[in-house]
Amino acid sequence: MTRLVDLDDLTGLERAWTELECLRAIRAVDPELRHAIERRLDELGPAIAEPIRASLDEMHPEIVLEAHFKTLVVDTPSLGAIRRGRAG
Repeated sequence: MTRLVDLDDLTGLERAWTELECLRAIRAVDPELRHAIERRLDELGPAIAEPIRASLDEMHPEIVLEAHFKTLVVDTPSLGAIRRGRAG
């Protein structure tokens, strides 16, 4: 989202700077996990991915992963499940 900032309005400029600093700080937390989540979001449809992508700019990546675990983690059968399927 893009918002205009009046450079003559000191209060608005300070608020914008504070928001940018908060965004920078959130994006600096656990960059590897954030990158992995973003890679997975690239595989999902925009309707599903965009709300999750927006929450990455508001919360710690671990919280985003926990909140959207079933969407982000692919449900694949384990080796044990495959072996049990062959035996039965």
